[in-house]
Amino acid sequence: MNASWGTRLAALSLLTFMAGACGGSPQPVAAKPSPTPLPPGHTAFFYSTAPDAPVKPVGWDGSTYASFGLGGLTGGPGIQSPDGSKLLVGDAVFDRATGAVTQLGTVAGKGLQVMWADDSRHLCLLHPAGSSEQAGGTTSVLELLEPGMPAKTVAKVGHDEAQAFALLRSCSVTNDIAVVAQRAVLPISDVWAIRISTGEVVQHLAYAQGQQPGAVVVASDGRWMAEVTTSTSVVDLSSGAAVGHLDGAAVAFSSNGRVLVMEDRVVDWTTNRKLWSSPAGFSAAFVAGEPSTSTVAVDVMTGQGSAGQAPLSQLWLVADSFVKHIADGAVPSFVTVN
Repeated sequence: MNASWGTRLAALSLLTFMAGACGGSPQPVAAKPSPTPLPPGHTAFFYSTAPDAPVKPVGWDGSTYASFGLGGLTGGPGIQSPDGSKLLVGDAVFDRATGAVTQLGTVAGKGLQVMWADDSRHLCLLHPAGSSEQAGGTTSVLELLEPGMPAKTVAKVGHDEAQAFALLRSCSVTNDIAVVAQRAVLPISDVWAIRISTGEVVQHLAYAQGQQPGAVVVASDGRWMAEVTTSTSVVDLSSGAAVGHLDGAAVAFSSNGRVLVMEDRVVDWTTNRKLWSSPAGFSAAFVAGEPSTSTVAVDVMTGQGSAGQAPLSQLWLVADSFVKHIADGAVPSFVTVN
């Protein structure tokens, strides 16, 4: 996983009883109803108050539901599938509907990257074929895996050596496209769009020296890519042509690709309409999108916390018609890797 999770404790308020005078005797106020469980099949995003704390579901309309555990799985926050039906913890998948835990059968190794496919059933894996420390380095292997089934090799792509390595950018079983980028120390030197079913490279963008973006962000369906330098250019991956430009750095696309989460705001890049600005001092770090819509959950963080403390964080829900502050100090169950 290309994500490092520090323990972030949320500030919790405990509502117990309030005493009042009634006939000279304190009377307890009726307890607040307990949150209802998240209905089976209901899409949601998740967060927790610490890496191994119970998971808190939030519907994409902002409704909150009862917390739940991950079938005894520990070792970090669960990484949710796009529809929220499953969560990945280490090398095991928790099925929210059945409570079943499925081991992936993969061996976590140096350089292994795992990403949920947009169908919420499969996972794309990218890892070095050999040792990146050997002379000449090694190529990377792209695989497709359905939990409980053997992994299928899709293609060998990219190069891992010293500070050069391949990055998994997008995994779309729906559109049969996976996108891999090559990082050469700091800039991105190449991008490949690969047909998952055949391993065919259907698009290869090679950047000339001095014209390399520092990062690339790809929509979940593999259609749009944002090239990030001191600003952001949106590229149609089918043609390689630039179709939009924004000031600032992009972090992630919404699920439908129409909205971009920038470091300091959420914007509809097709119209340049700003939907939300991040609080002062906070920058977008992690993003999840409601399937097939422009609604996004955004975890924003400060650059650093007080002495000896982790950076501050806030979790927000941003839609076309509303914005909602969900929680402070959250550990989101989704990752964004640039």
